[in-house]
Amino acid sequence: MTKHLRYLISVFIVVFFCLTTVGQDRINSQQLNYEISQSDSIALTNLPELKADIFKLKTDLPDHLDNSIQPYFRDLFEQQASECGQYAAISFNLTYELAYRRNVSAMIPDNQFPTHYAYNFMNGGNGWHGVNYFHSYEIARTNGHPNVVDYGGLATGGPSRWLSGYEKYYNGMFNKVENVYQIRVDTPEGLLMFKNWLFNHLEGDAVGGLGTYYSSSPWNPVLLPAGTPEGGKHVITNYIGPAGHSVTVTGWNDSIRWDYNNDGQYTNDIDINGDGEVTMKDWEIGGLLFMDSFIGGLGWADSAYCYAMYKTLAEKPIDGGIWNQAVHIVKVKEDYAPKLTMKVKLNHTSRNKIKVLAGVAGDPESLSPEKTLGFPIFDYQGGNQFMQGGNTIPENKIIEFGLDITPLLGEIESGEDARFFLQVHEDDPQNQGTGEIEYFSVISYSNAINEFIHPASNVPLFENAVTTLGLVTNFNFNQLHLTTSGLPVGIIDEPYSHQMQVYGGTPPYEWNLIRHYEIEYSTGSMPSIDEAKLFPSDTVLGIAMQAIDFPFPFYGKEFDTLYIHTEGFIMFDNQDYPWPYLFDEHLMIKKLEMIAPYLNSKIVLDTLNGDGVWFEGDENSAAFRWRCTSVSPVMSDINFAVVLFPSGKIEYYYGNDDMFVDHMWASGISSGDDINYHYANPDENKVTFNPSLFPEEMSLSSDGLFTGTPLNKYSATPIEFLVTDYNTIAVRKTLPFNSWYEDVEEWESELNSSFQVYPNPFSDQIKMDFELKHKTHVSLRLYNLQGQEVISFLDQKLQQGDHHFNFDLGQTAQPPLNEGVYFCTLKTDQSVVSKKLVLMNND
Repeated sequence: MTKHLRYLISVFIVVFFCLTTVGQDRINSQQLNYEISQSDSIALTNLPELKADIFKLKTDLPDHLDNSIQPYFRDLFEQQASECGQYAAISFNLTYELAYRRNVSAMIPDNQFPTHYAYNFMNGGNGWHGVNYFHSYEIARTNGHPNVVDYGGLATGGPSRWLSGYEKYYNGMFNKVENVYQIRVDTPEGLLMFKNWLFNHLEGDAVGGLGTYYSSSPWNPVLLPAGTPEGGKHVITNYIGPAGHSVTVTGWNDSIRWDYNNDGQYTNDIDINGDGEVTMKDWEIGGLLFMDSFIGGLGWADSAYCYAMYKTLAEKPIDGGIWNQAVHIVKVKEDYAPKLTMKVKLNHTSRNKIKVLAGVAGDPESLSPEKTLGFPIFDYQGGNQFMQGGNTIPENKIIEFGLDITPLLGEIESGEDARFFLQVHEDDPQNQGTGEIEYFSVISYSNAINEFIHPASNVPLFENAVTTLGLVTNFNFNQLHLTTSGLPVGIIDEPYSHQMQVYGGTPPYEWNLIRHYEIEYSTGSMPSIDEAKLFPSDTVLGIAMQAIDFPFPFYGKEFDTLYIHTEGFIMFDNQDYPWPYLFDEHLMIKKLEMIAPYLNSKIVLDTLNGDGVWFEGDENSAAFRWRCTSVSPVMSDINFAVVLFPSGKIEYYYGNDDMFVDHMWASGISSGDDINYHYANPDENKVTFNPSLFPEEMSLSSDGLFTGTPLNKYSATPIEFLVTDYNTIAVRKTLPFNSWYEDVEEWESELNSSFQVYPNPFSDQIKMDFELKHKTHVSLRLYNLQGQEVISFLDQKLQQGDHHFNFDLGQTAQPPLNEGVYFCTLKTDQSVVSKKLVLMNND
């Protein structure tokens, strides 16, 4: 180990300790200026932006509004430690939205949500650091959130406790997030949209919602000038420091004002910052109203309320603004009910060594799941403690919990036997913990309540391996069916539109297209990429920009400029991430458009030890190589590389197996939409991603309208459609897409003459003539306008020369064909030719 590396590691440990150590009682305010974790901040960046028709937004809004007076806004309480994200987003925002949608009072504990249920899964085990509210929303989205009554209070048991009791988890499954959105508020249009959300939920409701945002902690409120609206009340005119604290927005006031340039007047139409244009950065009038009882408790500012000038919404944090210039809002599922759950009783002495998955296989004889379902809880979390927290009370080794596995219903048939699986992964190379599965069952709530109990109990966990238990069940449920059986044939250069069809399940439905990459694991030599050394902005959390010599296609987009991150991933835009730690690398890949050969927050560039990032490229490829150092575990000479090709192919290379000793890293590629992503699990030193053919001209709306204008010829190109219902049950179907020229003669390489089909229109008899240049396999098929094959005339190898065929549809077509338009396709080993035909039945 080099002297420089030892120094680097010692500095890292000191900095990490300073960032994460928090006292349990009264806490110095300076200790609590926590920064957003890198993974969570990136996930927030890629939240979907809330869309609305700007012309339908109300512009005649009142001068001021405060939703804290609504019965859906709970009573204030004092934050205990660093759970600001859960305070703002869960205890206030989630409580408010569910109470509003259910029309119940938020002043009743049954309708309130605690801070520490979600906070304790990701705070390091003892409240060592803050937890971003996006991860907490993700818990509520996938498995629900218990209320204050079931949790036993807001923060009962402190920052280490995990909730135990199946019924409490089950009750929480009814309290789910549908989605989290961001609204950019750095423009008047974006601010207007957010104010409409506050006013009427953007839906014309009688009551509006709340919002949250991240900024530095509001240490520095000042008083609004006497004689101005709300004079004497507190306001933040600019934030100081990095974004690491969250607040709850309850309303606005368009009349408050602050004289930023000290010219004795208050304006929104003068260029006060001298940048040559008038934007919200120049506004001196108006602001949001937020609530925060963090500093000084309920006595802070105006009894925990304060204004923030609109100007702060437009500025970056370094200039006194809020994080990402965005406010985040949540939509909830007010009447969700789980259809299928898993009940588990688990015993383990070191909870951060285990990960719990649910799975299913349609084949009841299967020994492993065909589909697995992971959760943002019980995922290598909570420190080296017993399952319920601490290390002293023996009873805390055992935890009973429930998982909402309703999405797995999309993988099986109603009324048919299927095998459900519980998998517990243990990663404990130091053998710090041991445990067993005491109980496992699957419970159906689709009709009557039925519990299927696994016959084995107290099953010891395999050390540093996967323990799998399977259970065969059979029950009826309202199955979701994607009923579209085929796609109409597209005509090249002509607009195309087809509505996908679905029934069953629980509407509303959400549609998506799935893009595929074939993943291949193999052995390959690490490429010697050393032509040009890149110079990232920092050796830790640094970024280097690099142009490449071809447009690289990636999930339907093309990029010729890449942003190389020192932590082992490539992005496609210049976003800066100054946050010091990662919580969930796999979540980061799902949420971010990226190429990640070795995403690892623990690697740095020790430049004195020869570390760096290098690039080589031309019009045929673009290659990048990292040489890094890991600070935990301590490891040097970490080598890995990425090679990109104009076809969209991606190759990863790894220098040695020692890189894979820690599960706290991730590898994969992603479009950033939480649906189209591919994880890699390298067991050899080369991974190849090959993109499948996809008609890029085509798109699918969220309500299932498949549209576009085909520009190329596609012959049975597979397209996978995904539809998800309200209960998060999803089904997939792959359909062939064909697009052909209309009334254009095609001369193909294997044909000496044109492909003739006659008569046209035709009725009972049809003839086909063509001449082959050489021996080849030939298929002749008839398709309807939905792209469905209705007749296979021929499917065999033919000799070189002329070929003439006569077919009698009275004998070939069963049942008889309806009148209409069809396409007859001749396909050889290398050619496809199609003819448009009209069938007219004889009366």
